Amino acid sequence: MGGWAVAEDHRRTSESVRIVLATYRLLELLGSCAGVATATFRHCSATILQRIGLTTLQLDGGEIPPYHDPQYDCLMQILYFDSRSPNPKYGAWIHDLIDVLASAPVICRENRTAALEQVWRGIKAPEFIPNGVPVSMGV
Repeated sequence: MGGWAVAEDHRRTSESVRIVLATYRLLELLGSCAGVATATFRHCSATILQRIGLTTLQLDGGEIPPYHDPQYDCLMQILYFDSRSPNPKYGAWIHDLIDVLASAPVICRENRTAALEQVWRGIKAPEFIPNGVPVSMGV
């Protein structure tokens, strides 16, 4: 889950494309990733992302069409991405971002256990039933 927005003064600049390309590089450094994203047509995000290498999500051999998002009152497209296959046109730029990412500051919470406990607070894990005997895995 996540999202991104580009400040108005950076829209339609190479910086917004660079953010996405850096994400491709970071995902490759972390071991590759495939997933889906939603993108708006309002500020050309869907079009830009498709030029970079994302593709429309397919279902049963057909493209899932754009849909209207009533919350943001705009047309959205569901896109598929695989960090291993960006548009070859951007391959060298993605590769060059290794130096930027290697020297970027990393901000993390000191106590990761506390952070995870905060995430899981109030969530009850499912009960497993090995051999028909319920075993609660509540957190």
